[in-house]
Amino acid sequence: MFVNPYKDCFEKKPLKCTFHTHAGTGPGTCGAYGIDDVLALYKELGFDSLCISNHNLYTDPAEYEKKHGILLFPGYEYTKWEHMVCLGTDKVLVPHPETMAPLEDPVTPYQAAIDGCNADGGFPILCHPNWPVEWALSKGFLSSVHRMRAIEAHNGSCGSNAWDHVLSGGRLIWGVGSDDFHRWWNLARSWNVVYADRDKPSIMAALKAGAFYASTGLALQGLTLDSDKISVEVINPNDYRDEFNFKFFGADGRLLKEVNEETATYRLKGGEKYVRVEVMNNAGRKLYTQPVYDDEYLSIEE
Repeated sequence: MFVNPYKDCFEKKPLKCTFHTHAGTGPGTCGAYGIDDVLALYKELGFDSLCISNHNLYTDPAEYEKKHGILLFPGYEYTKWEHMVCLGTDKVLVPHPETMAPLEDPVTPYQAAIDGCNADGGFPILCHPNWPVEWALSKGFLSSVHRMRAIEAHNGSCGSNAWDHVLSGGRLIWGVGSDDFHRWWNLARSWNVVYADRDKPSIMAALKAGAFYASTGLALQGLTLDSDKISVEVINPNDYRDEFNFKFFGADGRLLKEVNEETATYRLKGGEKYVRVEVMNNAGRKLYTQPVYDDEYLSIEE
């Protein structure tokens, strides 16, 4: 049966969220600016929630959340060659990239970080799969790690090739937008629109259910599944009429349909494992939906 993760989503007010932000000028922060300065600007831009995700370093968000009125998730960015945002945990299980986690069975530190994040009820996100080179997260690596929950579909550049590789192997993960903030010019180049109540448990539940999309400036107005027809409606939030390029992708990243219209539909032909949509306007602003998927083929890895 095909599952639409956006079913009933549009009844909730969308929240603007980002989960990959470097801030603070202390040792190991990789930030160029103070935390208060960074959070003040995100609040000015209308963000509801974010995570201060410094490299192998936990930043307690409690005092900053109270001061700025932004929901701040605990978390950090696991950093070796491969990077991962461990969202929703305050435990840096691998504080040094060469340190093996103290688990009974030998596992890589990366897998230990994934499992530790999940054990805390968190949401591990694989970072920038095409940085600093294309396929920086190789197909072999992606096949060797387990129980990740999301991957950055956009982080300065598109990462959907790696996302499609994981989906095509039968593992359901979600696509996240990140600005990976280090300097002002990274600010809000990509974010997530989450359909949830404005509290951290509701946002986390929505992330795990795929009730969100990644955007660089477009807004999703609707995504419905009616029998065999997927319908997508997008707007430019700057209040002027626009024409969009819709691309429907299936297994192995195969382009199933492309249209240039104000709205778009795709009829399932049979045999699709999933269908996800990328949308772009003439100015290059983009939007990435989560996959509508066949639950006999795709499932979240436990």
